[in-house]
Amino acid sequence: MIKLPEDVIYIINEIEKNGFEAFAVGGCIRDSILGKTPNDWDITTSAKPKDIIHMFDNTIETGIEHGTVTVIIDKKQYEITTYRIDGEYTDGRHPDNVEFTNCIKDDLSRRDFTINAMAYNNTNGLVDEFEGILDLKRRIIKCVGNPQKRFQEDALRMMRAIRFSAQLDFLIEKETFNAIEDMSDTIDAVSMERINVEFTKTLMSDSRKISLYEESGILRKIIPEIYYNREIDYLKLIRLGIECSNLCQKKLYTRLAAFFVYINEYINVENIKKILKRMKYDNKSIEKTCKLLEFSKKNITDNKEEIKYILMKIGDIELVKSLVDLKRAEVKSYLIEDKKTNKDNVTDILEVFTEESLEVLDRVEKILKEVVDKKECFSLKELEISGKDLIKMGIKPGKDIGKILDKILMEVIKNPDINKKEILIEMVKNIK
Repeated sequence: MIKLPEDVIYIINEIEKNGFEAFAVGGCIRDSILGKTPNDWDITTSAKPKDIIHMFDNTIETGIEHGTVTVIIDKKQYEITTYRIDGEYTDGRHPDNVEFTNCIKDDLSRRDFTINAMAYNNTNGLVDEFEGILDLKRRIIKCVGNPQKRFQEDALRMMRAIRFSAQLDFLIEKETFNAIEDMSDTIDAVSMERINVEFTKTLMSDSRKISLYEESGILRKIIPEIYYNREIDYLKLIRLGIECSNLCQKKLYTRLAAFFVYINEYINVENIKKILKRMKYDNKSIEKTCKLLEFSKKNITDNKEEIKYILMKIGDIELVKSLVDLKRAEVKSYLIEDKKTNKDNVTDILEVFTEESLEVLDRVEKILKEVVDKKECFSLKELEISGKDLIKMGIKPGKDIGKILDKILMEVIKNPDINKKEILIEMVKNIK
């Protein structure tokens, strides 16, 4: 038994009352069987779109040419799609036309993977024509029918296979993965926006599965820039970056920085910024990723004054915490690779990381916490004196005010106890 939400039961019952079939279908059934809470509940039916529109009061003609109508109940949306057989996919993404059918098996046979090709209602129970349950038990991602045909229909399915593998911790069935390798060039048919979604979901679940993009040839198509320098062992750098990413906390900008952190030595931050823009990442994520990469090249010591200088330059304590997280993951990934290869140095571009480096980073974290807890000053906004105070003292507005405040801040970073207005005013008089 799968516990359907009340709204879904209501929709299915209404459709059945009108003489048609209806089932919850796809990912919601997969997730329910796995004991996960589905994000969405999609419904498939033998009823035509015009029938659905007549049955329910509040509907949206979402994709009526492809048989989809959205029913709204209590402000929640449920997509209801007529059983269909897809026509040719000449663009490698969408069917040129669809043919409606009365057979649930026809509809399930057009779907991507066996674990997504199951349907359920309370009347008939589970419909599993392609052994989706078996593949869930075997923990594999397998195409419905011929994998070459499935990927020819929609090239994005190749990345979806890898993404599901990462999210569910499943293996990709051999024939399915062989087809991904054979057809990796066709990923060009997919928009970068859709590529971004699948790549990001993989990165944010088990980012070690990014290696499947590399092994299959897809990574070379979506980020060709990391392969341009033929003098470097890019496979090793990619492998290190993937391991580093998986060791980071699940923050997008930290994981992106980790993926590029080793390659960064060869293609630099500005080029990585161009890559991320081309991959349609938002400006805020790009800015934070690149700032992390910029500072990742510098050593972080457990000297409190130096740590506060880094805080001053980055200006965001959460980003500095992410920098520590990134550095720790970098050290650990290096040490893991070092043990695998039994070499003293994995690459020529890095300092030798040691277990002692991790101890230093632990101390850095404690110092950061102390700075926050004691509300110690590390930026101009935390100074007990401002530009307005300097103007009142007779200093003309302009660059001089900024320079004076910067000098004051440097002294306060060295000695937090002097961050008192009367003391700082006396310091300004001496600077003048």
